Amino acid sequence: MTHHVSVHDHLRQKRAHKQKRRLILYSSFFISVLIGIFYFLFFSGYCDIRGITVSGAETIRADDVSAVVAGVFNERSLFLFSNKNFLVFPAHEAARAVKEKFPAIDSIDVSRKIWGANVAVAIAEREPVGIVCGKMEQDACMYLDKGGVVFAVAPRIVGASVLRIEEGSLGEITGFPAQKYAGDAINFIMLTKRHVREKAGITIKTFAFLNEYGDVEARTQEGFTIWFSMNQDAEYQAQVLKNLLAAEIKDQAPDLEYIDLRVENRAYYKLK
Repeated sequence: MTHHVSVHDHLRQKRAHKQKRRLILYSSFFISVLIGIFYFLFFSGYCDIRGITVSGAETIRADDVSAVVAGVFNERSLFLFSNKNFLVFPAHEAARAVKEKFPAIDSIDVSRKIWGANVAVAIAEREPVGIVCGKMEQDACMYLDKGGVVFAVAPRIVGASVLRIEEGSLGEITGFPAQKYAGDAINFIMLTKRHVREKAGITIKTFAFLNEYGDVEARTQEGFTIWFSMNQDAEYQAQVLKNLLAAEIKDQAPDLEYIDLRVENRAYYKLK
């Protein structure tokens, strides 16, 4: 049997063949362009981060912070892409690494800046509001912030202006930062120290948290002890103390052993 191919069929097959070759050519070109762009963005080095800027550093050296961030550059994402590449740089990972290295940092923001291909690191350091120490002279002391977090070893500071907490035993702090006290507790003793000084003219040297019920012991520079309750307003208790000293104790203040303000609407004291 003889097959005859019409001119029309022949032209249609020829056009289909050309379209197929054109499609292969265009696809190859498109894939080549994509590969070129991919290489340019991720492997050429053109998109590498060029610098690190650090703001907010005070007691911490900015160069030390930059060194930690730069250390993240040496790692790779998905085992393939260099973290130094601007497009894949893991800002959250860098922030975590810096906070782990420097417990004195309270907050940190790491961001990529397109202009200049830089990484900007903005930190806020913890502000020490006082220290906590063991009672023995050889015991360690630690700085604490207003949130009750201890974050660094501190010298054994003694002074009327220092907010100081004393404990029989500090226990083991496995690492800084560590949540030692509730923020409300620190706020209470800060207010108590200020109001007692302003209203009654008494200077508190040290505080101690006695139990989970909110009882607080304060040792004064004048040589007697005051017991407060965190369940009552700090300013109110300072006012009660002022009234007690003025109306009842008067010139017997040098003979005071303690004043107890823990019972609401009551005040007890004992002379030596």
